[in-house]
Amino acid sequence: MKLPAASLSDRLRPLKQGRVLGLLAVTPLVFLGVYTLYTYIGPALQGTTGGSESLLTVILLAWGIGTLAGNIIAGRLVDRHNPAHVLTGPSSSPPLPWPSPPW
Repeated sequence: MKLPAASLSDRLRPLKQGRVLGLLAVTPLVFLGVYTLYTYIGPALQGTTGGSESLLTVILLAWGIGTLAGNIIAGRLVDRHNPAHVLTGPSSSPPLPWPSPPW
């Protein structure tokens, strides 16, 4: 199967849509937040892990597996349902654990 070649103007046309520009603006902020978490996760979990590198590794592995599973599930749900409805729940749920920190 060979698809027709798209011109540069065809490829840039979505940038005229406000929703696309909004998504492109939010995406770097999300990645900034995720990578900031990874930068400070060791010191933040120092009390929880007791300084154990192997326990921190297990926590990060569980975080990665959970992230992968969440992406797979969200991708399938977005294919079947309205993306705005699917993404509203997870976007509003991260603050839920904050009222009861482990320390």
